[in-house]
Amino acid sequence: MTRASLVPTAQRAILRDLDWDGQDSWFAATQAAEVLARQSEFDIVNSHASYSFLGPSLGLKTPSVTSWHGFVHRSSFSEIFGRYSALPLMATSNYQREATSELNLNWVATCHNGIAEADVEFSPEPGSYLLYLARVVPDKQPDVAIKVARAAGCQLVMAGSVFDSDYFDYKVRPLLRHPGVEYIGEVWGEEKRTLLRDARALVHPSLFEACSNVIIEALGSGTPVICLDRSSNSELVDQGFTGFVAGTVTEMVDACDKVGSISRIACREAFRERFTADAMVERYLAYFEEAAK
Repeated sequence: MTRASLVPTAQRAILRDLDWDGQDSWFAATQAAEVLARQSEFDIVNSHASYSFLGPSLGLKTPSVTSWHGFVHRSSFSEIFGRYSALPLMATSNYQREATSELNLNWVATCHNGIAEADVEFSPEPGSYLLYLARVVPDKQPDVAIKVARAAGCQLVMAGSVFDSDYFDYKVRPLLRHPGVEYIGEVWGEEKRTLLRDARALVHPSLFEACSNVIIEALGSGTPVICLDRSSNSELVDQGFTGFVAGTVTEMVDACDKVGSISRIACREAFRERFTADAMVERYLAYFEEAAK
């Protein structure tokens, strides 16, 4: 939904549309052709299309920048981006820039993700449960979240879609038999906002994050975050002020006992100062105005 003029190449979401299974590249190619044909209409082209628009972007005469929301630790990133070292890139975290310093990429600015204030609900009072809210994949380590909650003697509510069924069946499902652990599947809208608002803390043992939206959503809800000191997590969570950035799983367990000392109002204020959609837009506009001169 947008106030801009939306030019869709698909009439509905295709992520789980079996009619288009494995054919999403068709839509990416169509998008690229549309942008190239209409580029003279724009002051600047900002791509969020991951790898699919890298090649076509070299054919642009209009100034452009590619916002990178994905991983940078995989070998495919360095192999591919080594060919696009001159391409202007917008980082979503300083971690992305630091982790790729040897590639000499053209990072032009850093702009953390932002969330609309209306998309989160604040509560000054903590709930009784810890929350895991992420995809169920090995990199997000939901099994570690369960182990942390059990060791801390806390209830854990788990929400998120299963993207790796083998991992879920062999590593996660056996742990769901323990009392105090509840897996409720994928959540959206009001249910998601309520879960975040009423949680005691978000437990986020993820290993690789470009810029975690769920951390930002938690802070906007007033919910402290307990995370591992990996990738960009420490850029988003202020140690001892909006949560705890742990070096080990044991430190995450210890943080569960300390999380009551975190002010939920401070979490909300940190969100409003740094991570709202309006703040993100202002940072983008500042760059666009300079690049389009």
